[in-house]
Amino acid sequence: IFELYLNYAQWGKNIFGCEAASQFYFKKSSKDLNRMEAARLAAVLAMPSKLTPFHKTMFMNKRISTIATNLYYHKTIDAEAYFGMTGTIPPSKDSTSVPVERTRRQDSAERTSF
Repeated sequence: IFELYLNYAQWGKNIFGCEAASQFYFKKSSKDLNRMEAARLAAVLAMPSKLTPFHKTMFMNKRISTIATNLYYHKTIDAEAYFGMTGTIPPSKDSTSVPVERTRRQDSAERTSF
């Protein structure tokens, strides 16, 4: 299912699939992307009609940080790779909670609850 999603997801105007996005934005195959390029593409999925991997906004930085933190917690990257992606020291693994992205529905419900 995840592979199907990556092959059909929208990554920008008339850009569908991670390979097409990789070719369009980075002029190379998705298998040749470095960690930061891959994280930037993943971050775009949140709002593909409004973002590109080259947007330098707080939102993009937060998305990339969340992606890097999840990769670090799941031992996909080490502390050095985390620092390379975020420019910060990774969070302590002593915590039992893994960062989870919030949904708009959760955020909206919290703002309207009394």
